[in-house]
Amino acid sequence: MKFDDKKVEVLQAVKYLFVGGSSAVLELVIFQLLYKCVLLDVVVSNILAIILATIYNFTLNRGFAFRSSTNMARSIALYLVLFCVNSAFSSGMVFLFQENSLPVLFGKIIAMCCTVSWNYYLYRNIIFK
Repeated sequence: MKFDDKKVEVLQAVKYLFVGGSSAVLELVIFQLLYKCVLLDVVVSNILAIILATIYNFTLNRGFAFRSSTNMARSIALYLVLFCVNSAFSSGMVFLFQENSLPVLFGKIIAMCCTVSWNYYLYRNIIFK
């Protein structure tokens, strides 16, 4: 790998982490507001927070982090499949924590850390390639 290629890869990873970090904060804030203030069900709060953060995340990752020019319909379709997998995983985690009288927010953070790790690989190599 040439130096310029490595530089582009590092910059892309930094942008991904920025977008992901800001998405995570947005998702956590929305989740907490819906669950603690609006008093919605934990899974409903989680899914709504994921949906809003996902719209933000897709837009910034496609245009800013990965500068993708691939077919938009293809990217959206693949992103939605991943969204469903991530949503099921995350909802399962918060539900599991709630059922075991553990801090729901901790379960949410663990789920988010897991999805960040596999999302980068999938975005870079499949979804926004």
